[in-house]
Amino acid sequence: MRLAYAWALIAASLGIWAASVANAHGIWGASRHALTVGFLATMVFSVGQRILPAFSGMRLLFSTKLMFLSLLLLGTGCLLRVGAEILAYQGFASWAWSWLPVSAVIGNHEVRTAWGFLAVRLPLPEDKQWAADRATVLQALGVLDPDGKPTAALVDTVKAADVARLTQEDWQRERDKMLKTCNQCHSENFAKQQLDAGDDMIRNADHLMAEAIRVVAGLYKDGVLPKPKNYAYAFPNLLTFHDAPTVIEQKLFVMYLEHRMRTFQGTFHASPDYAMWYGWSEMQRDLTEIRELADNMRRTRTAAATKPAGETEMKKP
Repeated sequence: MRLAYAWALIAASLGIWAASVANAHGIWGASRHALTVGFLATMVFSVGQRILPAFSGMRLLFSTKLMFLSLLLLGTGCLLRVGAEILAYQGFASWAWSWLPVSAVIGNHEVRTAWGFLAVRLPLPEDKQWAADRATVLQALGVLDPDGKPTAALVDTVKAADVARLTQEDWQRERDKMLKTCNQCHSENFAKQQLDAGDDMIRNADHLMAEAIRVVAGLYKDGVLPKPKNYAYAFPNLLTFHDAPTVIEQKLFVMYLEHRMRTFQGTFHASPDYAMWYGWSEMQRDLTEIRELADNMRRTRTAAATKPAGETEMKKP
């Protein structure tokens, strides 16, 4: 436990150091690892191995040597990670990059799920409505062009970043890993039911998202919105993020990268209240606002087009 508190002091010191210098990415990363792995994990390893046996009516540890070994491996891995992260990322020593993989040998640091970070994947589903909705979302992400054909450059980027599963086999492999993990505590049927519920939430969220994208796409198609110079197509581009050129596309961006994310991530984290009120409900409101904004833009354009040439506004006396 004393070692855990020592890591807490190290984490705090690194945080103060990082806040006082520019470009402190490596120091911030080291501080986070010192806090989460050094302090929190060491505390769990120290206290948990004393408390859990008591729940089983035992007063003595099965093996103090195993407890020491687990703490030694944890501490060594954390020390390697914290030290190498500062030396490598801050540019103090290039050879420190070779230490970083060694620090991960103790545990699996891989963070991958079947649906990936953005909850989009290929191939398209058999459900016709969901397939159409997902295709629309992929078009707005630039993975497909407006005609539904893959854009090679962006697909290669998605592959390199590994943010989405692009084959059924890759998706199923990650889903099987999740089921195996869940099955350590829950029945296989329960685990499948929960994951299927998450899939269903993504399907419904995709439908709302696709409806909103089609509304904005219609504005481009009808000339209400002019094609921006930095757009490859006259079609909404979700990857412009907060640099979207119009208010309605700013709303579309928030709907996708904030409220849709909350909807499916809250569901997969078994937090239905969060998924409902901070995700799904917000998506419904977004769609209503986008439709109203689009209607107002169309009315304004129609009024401007039907206004007689040379007509001037009457001056107030």
